[in-house]
Amino acid sequence: MEVKTIEESLGKVITNAVPGTQIRSLHAIASPGLHQFYRATLHDGAVILCSLPLSRNRRMLRCEYGSVRSEAAILQWLTWLCEGRPRLGSSKSPVVDFEDKKELRNRLRAQALSNYLPKLLDHGTAGSMQRLQYNVISPSPGKVLTSLSSPLTAAERSSVDFQIGQMLRAISLIRSPTSQFGSAETIVPPVPERSSMEQRRDSVQTIGESFTRWSDAFGELLHSAIQDAQACQITASYDRMRRFHRRFTHVLDAVVEPRLVLVDAGLDKNVLVSVQKSESDGSHASDSDISSSNKSSSSGRSDTSSRKASDAKVTGLREWVKPIFGDPLLSAVLCQSTLSKHVVQGFCSPLVDTLDDMDEVAEGLSQKRQYPQIRLNLYRIYHALNAISIEYIRRDDGSDPRELRARKTLVDALQELEVLDEVETSKRRRRRLELAPSKRPRISSP
Repeated sequence: MEVKTIEESLGKVITNAVPGTQIRSLHAIASPGLHQFYRATLHDGAVILCSLPLSRNRRMLRCEYGSVRSEAAILQWLTWLCEGRPRLGSSKSPVVDFEDKKELRNRLRAQALSNYLPKLLDHGTAGSMQRLQYNVISPSPGKVLTSLSSPLTAAERSSVDFQIGQMLRAISLIRSPTSQFGSAETIVPPVPERSSMEQRRDSVQTIGESFTRWSDAFGELLHSAIQDAQACQITASYDRMRRFHRRFTHVLDAVVEPRLVLVDAGLDKNVLVSVQKSESDGSHASDSDISSSNKSSSSGRSDTSSRKASDAKVTGLREWVKPIFGDPLLSAVLCQSTLSKHVVQGFCSPLVDTLDDMDEVAEGLSQKRQYPQIRLNLYRIYHALNAISIEYIRRDDGSDPRELRARKTLVDALQELEVLDEVETSKRRRRRLELAPSKRPRISSP
């Protein structure tokens, strides 16, 4: 009998991905992110997640196309990097060429990410009536930060923000294996599938382009965001945006190392957090335990210390989407105008035993140097355009305030770039005057 429902299709996919298992329950769960999720509980209590793209009757932005496949590709590549940490300084180590050294460094740096990575079990297409790409994942522990049954204490929130900054730094340690900028799916090895040849053809997305300069790669991203906004008939200063991109090409090209960026990493709707009890057993707190703890803490300030900051641990991401090799400052979290100082502190704190070389990027952010500030405002334009377009194509009750915030961010970024442009122009004038030969009056010979 032909499979009819998506649940039946996914059930078959899971049993193929985890041979010998029995599914106790399988149901859709709410997700505030880019994918829709189905949660399967196995006979031994293990949890498996199946991620699918948004339903076909929902419009998507260009930056959201192929998100399931690109997630599979980056997870596969990062897992491969984490497997078998190489030993440095061994007398038996073979002589390696430049490309092998690049891979070796990525393998060492990937160890900082190993504790955050979920396990990709399968990728392919499912469904008989509608072919949908899927990922079968053994997820990292924890709950999405926005879905916690009770808010974190101030100390826990500070600790979580610091850990988010550390996770963003760990992601940014990974460099492009080809030294090219652009979408990670065009750069990392393709992900294999267990599906049939016909399903595989359905799953293949249009491969994008990689670039040798970051200004070209970001220009392509900005162009796509402008196209989406114009398709939604959104009124904005598109010519000014294009002019600023051309004007600050040299600032963008100051980024010479293409580093891994997961654009949505660090957002509350995407961060997984494990909150534990303060007792010595260290077991995970249930929703009821957390709720009662917060109720008691609200009755008196002295009780807030019952849950220590260290009890809240960042364990990973719900979605590993929008992977790009480019400037780490493109991260949506780092572009926020209300960026937490604890996120900055975490991002600027070196990671041990990882060949950490992020100091220059981190100092540019923490010290608010001119070039990083210019790039941040260019990226804010990109994020704000996408945010406004999303509220047009996926409107709900909260769309109006979110759209207004995005429009304010867009206007503020454009105004800030005008100021920075004037500063750059003044500097150029001063340099020209300093380099120009001094004009002296001619003295006629006697």
